Amino acid sequence: MPWSADVYLLSSILVVLSFTGYMDPSKILVWNVRGLNSSARQDSVRMLVQSIRADIVCLQETKMEGISQWFVLSTLGPGFCHFVFVPSVGASGGILVAWKQALGTAGNFRVDNHCASVQFLPTDSEPWWLTCVYGPQGNEEKINFLQELRLIRTHCHGPWMVAGDFNLIYREEDKNNANFSRAMMGRFRRALDDLALKELPLIGRKFTWSGGGNSPTLSRLDQVFLYHGMGNFISKLSVAKYNLHGLRSLPSNYRVE
Repeated sequence: MPWSADVYLLSSILVVLSFTGYMDPSKILVWNVRGLNSSARQDSVRMLVQSIRADIVCLQETKMEGISQWFVLSTLGPGFCHFVFVPSVGASGGILVAWKQALGTAGNFRVDNHCASVQFLPTDSEPWWLTCVYGPQGNEEKINFLQELRLIRTHCHGPWMVAGDFNLIYREEDKNNANFSRAMMGRFRRALDDLALKELPLIGRKFTWSGGGNSPTLSRLDQVFLYHGMGNFISKLSVAKYNLHGLRSLPSNYRVE
């Protein structure tokens, strides 16, 4: 049974994964917010979370060293009673994964240097893991990040979704120029193969990041990957429907066959 999605995205990526049928949660928001340390951005996030009725929120590049329960409730809304976070290093990086009280406490969770992982326990299906990532910039750090993903998988068994800003590409067509490291691209591709991760392919738009300027560098850095068995896991319940929305309307779509 196909697993499909409608997608809307712009340079500031906002992914909404919306499940139909009986799977909990029904909507997952994945977004590189590029800083949560301003009241204006916090207000924007709260309005968005409320408008799409997200059940799980995964935010990258929070640029916050510490996050409190009060901050999560204030920024996301009173229903988000559970959360884990990766602190930023100064004003760089940071991840927040928060979910509504109705989903219950996590079956398990782990926090690593560049990833936050949570195990969810649906009432009518097997447990599954969500890992939210924000990949580093330097080559040595990227290599360590890929090893971190391998380590996470040894502790997080069963259906697995990995989503976020990887700051990596694994195919030449994911960048609009030849300014990339073939060695690093190969390392990323091998890691995906080793972990049996399959990308939700983006249809209708090639890139998710722009460097700006008159002739900007364009790359596809924001991605969603599924453990190869997770499509069967979802299709046993229903057809899963995905939506990716941007700050302005630009239709596209994801599809997993």
